[in-house]
Amino acid sequence: IFSMARFWCHSRVVTLPMGYLYGRRWHGPITPVVAEIRKELYVERYEAIHWPKQRHNVYEADVYTPHSMLYDVASWFLQIYEKFPIKAFREKALKVSYEHCKY
Repeated sequence: IFSMARFWCHSRVVTLPMGYLYGRRWHGPITPVVAEIRKELYVERYEAIHWPKQRHNVYEADVYTPHSMLYDVASWFLQIYEKFPIKAFREKALKVSYEHCKY
């Protein structure tokens, strides 16, 4: 069974807060420093990148295990769900995530 408790502790420390921020759709201001970092990191203009096309764009050496059919189907379903999330479900999940982040 999938459980965050089975993850290495440092992974939990990163994934829970990041998941919470993503779920809240939080973003910081675009400061001159952020703009410069974007220029340095990306080959093309940040604004021109089509992010949905980049979802499975992973460097070959970083793919330790090829995606299974189950993963591809789940990923497709979650892409659709993200467009029309169930508000009560999301709020409950964010509340639980926040409580885990606090302790």
